This record gives sequence, C-alpha cells and structure tokens, in this order.
Amino acid sequence: MICKKGRILIRYMNDEINDFLLMYKWLNNQEILKYYEGRDKLFTMDKIIDKYKNRTNGCDIVKSCIFEYNHLPIGYIQYYPIDEKEYNEYGYKDEGIIYGIDLFIGNTNYQNKGLGAQVINCLIQYIRLNIKPNKIVIDPRVENKRAIRCYEKCGFEFKKIIPKHELHEGLYHDTYLMEFII
Repeated sequence: MICKKGRILIRYMNDEINDFLLMYKWLNNQEILKYYEGRDKLFTMDKIIDKYKNRTNGCDIVKSCIFEYNHLPIGYIQYYPIDEKEYNEYGYKDEGIIYGIDLFIGNTNYQNKGLGAQVINCLIQYIRLNIKPNKIVIDPRVENKRAIRCYEKCGFEFKKIIPKHELHEGLYHDTYLMEFII
C-alpha cells in the first residue's frame, strides 16, 4: 500500500496474475479506451505483462498502481518524474522536480461518483510527503471535459494548450497542460 484515505486505497501493482487480468479487462473496454490508449489498440495478455511486468511493486521509474474502493480494485493510476523531453515540451525552465500522473477508472460502474478526485487527492498527498516535487502535472486531451473538471476540483490549474501532443486513434490531439503547484 502506498496510501489510504477513507475508503480509497492505492497500492503498487504486483506481478500476480490478478493485476494483469484487471488491466487486460480494463484495457479491452471500449469506453475506457475512448480516452486512455485508444480503441484502435489491441491489448493481449502478453502485451499487458510486457508493459507492466517491470513496473510492479514500485520497481520502475513509472510507478504503476491499482486503486481500490472498499477493497474492490476499480482503476489504475501511475506517477513518474517527467523526463527531459516532457520538461522541454511543457516549456519548463529551472522549475525543479516535476512529477506527472495518469489514471483511469477501469470499473465503469464507479465513474461519475467523485472517486477519481478522491484517488488523485490521496496520491497528491503521498507525493507531497514522500517525494516533495515542485509541481505535479497532468495533460488530458482538451475534449475530455469530465477529467478536466475532476482535475480542477483537485487543485490543478490550466497552464496552456499543447497542440497535437497526443497520438490517439490515428490522430494527433491537443492536450491541456494542468499543474498542481506544491
């Protein structure tokens, strides 16, 4: 477990088959893929294991986590130090340590219930106390209004639009750069 707040628990993915099965199920759900990865992607179990195997138990730079609500796994969240390429793309200069986050609620029965904000707030608290970066950033596509409202509720502020930043379903999409200043 990396953090717990109320009914929310965030834990590192582990390399037991159950976490890979969850990711397989979620990453083959067209509703999830509409905003995460893309509906044109085919995720086999082998691809899931290849992508996430080295990220389990917090062993990689990208920390892959499963979040639970009332002990039921309902989604995925990751956090990571942004790399030099992202630092430049985002237009940062001498900004100190900056972390990025990405997430999705994989169990669609738990969407639109305010749980995403609870998960993000829990992770922000963990990152602030344990890593102490200067900023945390997230870059949703501009058309993902539900996610943007959630991030604003959590204290993220719009910094700028990054044109044609994300390749999704064969097209490049604009994203918002949103930041949470510590």
